Amino acid sequence: SGALDHYALADAAVRASEAAADGVVMEDALAGRLRQYIDNNRGIALLMTARTETDAPPDCAAYAGICRQAADAFAAAMAADPMNPVYPMNAAWVARLTGDEARATALLQEALGEGIPLQSAAHNDMGVLAARRGDMAEARSQFRRAIELEPDYDLAIWNLGVLEARQAGPLVVAGQALIGRATELNPDLLTRELAFQTD
Repeated sequence: SGALDHYALADAAVRASEAAADGVVMEDALAGRLRQYIDNNRGIALLMTARTETDAPPDCAAYAGICRQAADAFAAAMAADPMNPVYPMNAAWVARLTGDEARATALLQEALGEGIPLQSAAHNDMGVLAARRGDMAEARSQFRRAIELEPDYDLAIWNLGVLEARQAGPLVVAGQALIGRATELNPDLLTRELAFQTD
């Protein structure tokens, strides 16, 4: 909440500068760049206040209004700089949390198209979204792509393991081996439910 206060002050300072005579306080181009950073960071801070526990993900059912504000902040950042891949990635996070999985997938694809540095995380999350809609072939492809990009990516290995362990025949054993490898990489996964995990 303290961060949100500072972002509000920063936003007010940028607005005041924009309202002033040209070039008196800050150039318009600089003000626009600053505002998009403020919007993006404010969206993240809002999501951090939408948690029921410190280590829990944001709860957009309990904090729907806050999540809408975060979505609006990311949308404003995206409008200011449509080519920044971080903004659609963050907007996809809110879309996933609010249950709009089609929008989340579209935003992740947009982020990947812009060359987001977190490609493996985006592919992992797209795999989880595909699995939730029942497209296991697409889920498998996305998890494999994430692992190809980052061979020790624990969540993608875990998710591929969960997917394969749910199949019949020899894939069950392969899935169990992948789950075992994921827990070696990240022992915290030992306490997780055997379900698909988003980044």
